[in-house]
Amino acid sequence: LLRLGLTKTLTMEARAEVSPGMRQWGLAAITPLPGGILSQTTLLTSQSEAGRGRKWSFDVERQAGNHGFAGRIERTGTGYRVLGGSNEDTQRQQLTASYSYGSTRWGNFGFSAASIQSYNADRIRSYGATYSMQVGQRGSLSVNLSRYQGATSGTSVGLSLVTPLDGGRNVSGNVTTRPGNIDAYASVTQAAPQAGETGWRLLGGQRSGATFAEGGLYRQAEP
Repeated sequence: LLRLGLTKTLTMEARAEVSPGMRQWGLAAITPLPGGILSQTTLLTSQSEAGRGRKWSFDVERQAGNHGFAGRIERTGTGYRVLGGSNEDTQRQQLTASYSYGSTRWGNFGFSAASIQSYNADRIRSYGATYSMQVGQRGSLSVNLSRYQGATSGTSVGLSLVTPLDGGRNVSGNVTTRPGNIDAYASVTQAAPQAGETGWRLLGGQRSGATFAEGGLYRQAEP
């Protein structure tokens, strides 16, 4: 990866990757747009047994105080492949957009939407909303709602509570519900305070209709 600032408002990136049976290279241009928006235009090319393929994408991002916005459009050709990727799930077109707001008083909000069209499957649309807030002096509560539509459709709702305790110990609980299933578990973790000491984790609850429990120990290596 090579990054070079050509002017005060234009930065170029060049990248190349090579593996047995696969080569990939491309260019990206990063430049600001009016309104405090940062944009990146990327063009990638791959050469493999599937032939030569291309992918291009255009990203925009804007941060203004407590508000943030990001968007992306991506188009992939049939012959394009990625290193270590599956040849069957190459996306044809992807559109994503997200908005976030954060404040110490009201917490953090997030909203997102995506549309993915692949060569081998129906179009998938998804929508999501998240909210997180501080609980007590160090704890946090997060709520998320997501909806997806495609060959199948569904809605999921999740709730997570994390409470740090003294001595490097954390207690957390998570509940997620989706059509026909509820996952819920609680965990307690103890961090290894310093090198040569031992930490542990206990986790238990219900996942995919089955009860489970697990635990683990780890030791922080001494330098």
